[in-house]
Amino acid sequence: LTALEGPVFITVGPETPSGFKYVYQLQLCRDISKPMIPQCEGSVCQYMNSANEYLFLASVSSWSRRPYPVWSFINPSDPTEGIVLTSENGDMCGSSGFRRQMNFFFNCSTSRPTSIQVLSDSVPNCPAPGLSCCYNFQITTHLACPTNGGISPIAPSSPLQQQQQPPVYGGGSVGPFRPPPQVQGGGGGSG
Repeated sequence: LTALEGPVFITVGPETPSGFKYVYQLQLCRDISKPMIPQCEGSVCQYMNSANEYLFLASVSSWSRRPYPVWSFINPSDPTEGIVLTSENGDMCGSSGFRRQMNFFFNCSTSRPTSIQVLSDSVPNCPAPGLSCCYNFQITTHLACPTNGGISPIAPSSPLQQQQQPPVYGGGSVGPFRPPPQVQGGGGGSG
């Protein structure tokens, strides 16, 4: 998936109950090299667009901040379903005591260009209830397609951790997090 390292993606989340949409800037496999706003320090940054001006809200995830993101299979018993990258190292979520958390679900598609879609920026079982501090993104790309009998998430010698269990928000205290089903259709940015 390192072929996705170069492009910077911009995508828009779903509409919030108060009627606006968050804007996300992200770069895969490394922190954003040229953020829209200098306060952005990470690989995923959240903004609000107000009167055609971007206001920085938070860094959602980082490749260089500990704890490092963790790779796993969406379904460990069927690696062909894709892989998920879970990060629990974003900025603090208000005064909740929790860091912002996100999942990147990588799904295979050979019929369309790479796309990124925000599935949710208010996950129901987030450890910071009532706050938009847990995020799910879907990345559809041919690079997530199985080759040579399956996807290998990352080499053990990498500085990133590797796990074989489904991701769990909040260190397991709220129960297992269930990956969303693969979403059909387009959306999100492209690169």
